[in-house]
Amino acid sequence: MSSTWLPTPSLQEVQFTASSRPTHSVLSLVIASSGLMLAIVIQYINKNRAESQFERAHGCGTPRSLQYKWPFALDLVMDAFRIIAEKQALQWFAQIFDKTGPTFEQNVLGVKGVDTIEPENLEAILSTKFSAYGLGARSPTFAPLLGDGIFTQEAAPWKHSWDMLRPLFSLNRANIFTQVEEHTEYLVNCIPTGQFVDLQTLFFRFTFDTTTFLLFGKSMNSLQATFKRDESNTGEARFSEAFRVSQDFLFRRGRLGDLYWLIGGKEFRRQCSIVHEFIDEAVQAALSAEYQKDKAADVHSFLDALIQQTRDPKVLRDQLLNVMLAGRDTTACCLTWT
Repeated sequence: MSSTWLPTPSLQEVQFTASSRPTHSVLSLVIASSGLMLAIVIQYINKNRAESQFERAHGCGTPRSLQYKWPFALDLVMDAFRIIAEKQALQWFAQIFDKTGPTFEQNVLGVKGVDTIEPENLEAILSTKFSAYGLGARSPTFAPLLGDGIFTQEAAPWKHSWDMLRPLFSLNRANIFTQVEEHTEYLVNCIPTGQFVDLQTLFFRFTFDTTTFLLFGKSMNSLQATFKRDESNTGEARFSEAFRVSQDFLFRRGRLGDLYWLIGGKEFRRQCSIVHEFIDEAVQAALSAEYQKDKAADVHSFLDALIQQTRDPKVLRDQLLNVMLAGRDTTACCLTWT
């Protein structure tokens, strides 16, 4: 029986081999870190070059800079979350514009942005030069709740959504005014007399009720439940609360810009899931054969009209949520701040 003799490594060789392994690991880490830093620098240079070209092409001036005290404007970030919790956001933004001017550049958490309230700039962004501007991080920030709809899309997908939705805004139904009048009466009845009251909460319920009626042909009646202290509509109440909480997450994510992903997690996903389930049930009911037979092709809601454009449940849900966001929040804020 033969055997092969293998030399036994010396103590020095063992020590050299063991000590060389960490060296390779550290070297790999240094190379990876250097590559990452190089990629960041190249991205920064390319972004600045693109911004400079955009500024020259559109005749942009140099905006003032928003002042801050801490690195990465962390003091402003903390102030923003505190002010939002105190429900003083409008006053805070108004003070910033009064101090800095109607157009200024911010550099928060390493992300640059331009804030403006000048009519000429707003007209260019929203109308005359609309195609030259993008949404930035809005799509991934809002997508968990709103999906792929008109407020999270750009370019061709946005145009497709707009072409699909635009005719629906011309729906003219006589009972719209009756419903608005009814909800207005409940709004007035919910306002206590002889004391100060924060109308924003009531305005949000008012626009939520009118918007859900326009979208689904049935209101959530949150103002009515408030006035009568009726908690029987637990499904609608659960949806309303989940929609509110989900939007609060979106707002906080939006304030972080490209770092939106720092806010989210299990609770955010759970609230979004509650909203989606409620909308999906309404969509499935509208798509069912029995429902269509009962409706006799009559258009009673935004959803009825949208089904004539598409029967894709995901598209219907996403577009409904996008329109609901505009119908509820934008109108409520306009009523509150006017």
